Amino acid sequence: IDSGDKNDAECDGLPEATGVIVGYDVSFTYDKLMKATQILNKGLPFYATNEDASYPGENSIIPDAGPLIAAVRYATGCNPIVMGKPNRPMFDLLVEKYDIDPTRTIMVGDRLDTDILFGNNFGLHTALVMS
Repeated sequence: IDSGDKNDAECDGLPEATGVIVGYDVSFTYDKLMKATQILNKGLPFYATNEDASYPGENSIIPDAGPLIAAVRYATGCNPIVMGKPNRPMFDLLVEKYDIDPTRTIMVGDRLDTDILFGNNFGLHTALVMS
């Protein structure tokens, strides 16, 4: 961003983009939010890795990709195609790559809202571990 004036903010020098992918990013900045907003306002696709809100750190809860995706969603009004659990793109990839049979497959995970929901969404057996 070349200008501190929010009315004149531009993303000069922005490479030709074909879309936006948002995931876990410890260097997420307002500049990145501005660039994502400008790209998505052109009608280009919006993808997200996963919408996990947080994960446990050694001494605290650490924000995951979900809050970053929420910032871009709120700024643009665009909803992403979410690639990771518990969404269909991940399941379709697993079926295509490994030819899995859901009735003979178990999803083991430690999160009800992603891992176990993924299994339930696609007819897999599930096992919740409390890690």
